[in-house]
Amino acid sequence: VATALYLSLKTRYNEEIHLKVEMFLKTYGTSKPTRYTFSEIKKITRRFKDKLGQGGFGSVNIVRLLGFCSEGTRRALIYEFMPKDSLEKYIFSGNSIVSRELLAPDKMLDIALGIAKGMEYLHQGCNQRILHLDIKPHNILLDYSFNPKISDFGLAKLCPREQSIITLTATRGTMGYIAPELYSTNFGGISTSQMFTVLACWY
Repeated sequence: VATALYLSLKTRYNEEIHLKVEMFLKTYGTSKPTRYTFSEIKKITRRFKDKLGQGGFGSVNIVRLLGFCSEGTRRALIYEFMPKDSLEKYIFSGNSIVSRELLAPDKMLDIALGIAKGMEYLHQGCNQRILHLDIKPHNILLDYSFNPKISDFGLAKLCPREQSIITLTATRGTMGYIAPELYSTNFGGISTSQMFTVLACWY
């Protein structure tokens, strides 16, 4: 009896997840990310050894979502490959020639502007504002030309465009990069709070 109940609940849960995925995809129409089966992902990536390719869903300074997999408990998001790793690699190990060139004032300004453009897209270019809440060098990935792209939306929060003050049940982010006002239960100035974390990357 217990086994039958467990299987029934598991089936119902998987059906609910499937419906949520389908509803999500409908909102994006033709711009929706590609759906892959788990076996397709393993085959294409040679059991996750290779990247899938370039292009996909996203903006110029946001890591692009290429596709996804949702098969029961097997779920995955597939993002574009970022060959130059994260900004953190170059900031905290500045011995190499590449690191010194990347940390030159003019290049750092380009990277800062790129991050700011990505933040502007998240705050103004979407139907709902997306608050990343964890901007730090580790989450800024670099492409072949060292153009920055924001990644890792695990702590992100959606916010209606007309709303300027939001409430958090707990502080989100990484110590050292969190704006001081985020320690309060309520905070305003969404863009200001988020830009504090961008500036903290260069402190």
